Order: sequence, then structure tokens, then C-alpha cells
Amino acid sequence: QHDLRGLLEVKEHRKVLDVFGGYEKSLTQLATHYHAWKAAEAALSKVEEDIDKALREEDYLRHMVKELAALAPVEGEETQLVEARQTGQQRKKLQASFDQLRETLEGNSSIISRIAQAEKQAARLELDEPSKNALLAALNNASRELDDALVQLDKLTGGGDFDESSIESMEDRLHALRGVARKYHTQVDGLEAALKDAQHRLTTLSNQQAERGAASR
Repeated sequence: QHDLRGLLEVKEHRKVLDVFGGYEKSLTQLATHYHAWKAAEAALSKVEEDIDKALREEDYLRHMVKELAALAPVEGEETQLVEARQTGQQRKKLQASFDQLRETLEGNSSIISRIAQAEKQAARLELDEPSKNALLAALNNASRELDDALVQLDKLTGGGDFDESSIESMEDRLHALRGVARKYHTQVDGLEAALKDAQHRLTTLSNQQAERGAASR
């Protein structure tokens, strides 16, 4: 009577038929294969997600490597640029003072031109020879002293005009380095290491993709 009640349950019909047909072993194997298939399907989905993520990361890393390689940052460069810029700005101020001094010495209505004019005037004076020679010698000495002053001035200024564009170049370089550092959430001194790390990660991704490709074949 209990067995008959079991037959009234619809959900038991298939089980009864499977037992009657002797399919228990086949059903067990089927269940095993089914679970293996679902596990493989989940693993494949995970692999596909990883590949998509890797491809997105690869695009990002390629862009990062290209940008940083073009910038070619060097650790410690920011400090060197800041110090060089400060030196350049100080030199710029000094250059303005040097230019004023040079204008005083040899520009229009300068001391040198006045002494040269004075020498011409002294040469025309009607003086006794010793007095005229002493005056001309004094003026000549003054002229030589001023020439020496100009030589020293040339040494102080490097023998040429200050290149103000060098300060602008340093400021542009600092701006570029700091901008890229903010973009990649690091310090300027960390950019060189960030480039090497990105290159290493990109190489690793490329190797992994090559291995996946070989395995799929």
C-alpha cells in the first residue's frame, strides 16, 4: 500500500521509471558530466572576463608606456630642474644689473667714450710736454682700467647674453612632468619606476596572451 501511494506522486514517476529501466548508473554518470560541464562553463566565463580585463589593461599600459617613454623622466630630475630654475632666475636679475653697468661703461655717453673724447681734447691742449704727457698717461690708464672692468664683466656674464628661454624650457619641463605625475597618481620622482613597472606588466600580459593562444590551439 505504501508503494502504491508513492506511485501517486508525479515527481516520483521518472525515478520509478529510471529504476525500472536500470538507468541509475547512467544517471550518475550524466550528473557527473553535467556538473563538470557547468564547472567548465563557469571557468570559461571567468577566463573570458580575465581576457577582456587584460585587453583593457593592455590598452591602458601601452598608452602609459608610450607617454612616459616619450617624456623620459629621470629620478631626481624635478629637484635638479627646480634648483636650476632658481639659479636661472637669480642669473636673470644679475644680468639686468650687468646690462645697466655695461651701458654705463660703453654705451652712448658712456664713461669710456667720454674718456676717449677727453684724450683727444687733452692732445690738443697747449701745454708743456711733461704736463701733457702726464695728463694723457692718466687718461690712458683710466681707459685701460675700464677695459679691464669690461673683461671682468664678460667673465661674470659668461662672455655672452643670458638665454632667458632656458628658464622657460625648464618651466615647461617641470609642468609636463608634474602633469603626467598627477595623471598616473604618483610623484615626479616615481615616474621612472612607473614606466619600468608598466613595461614589465605589459610584457607579462603579452606572454600570458601568447600562452592562452597556444593552449587554445
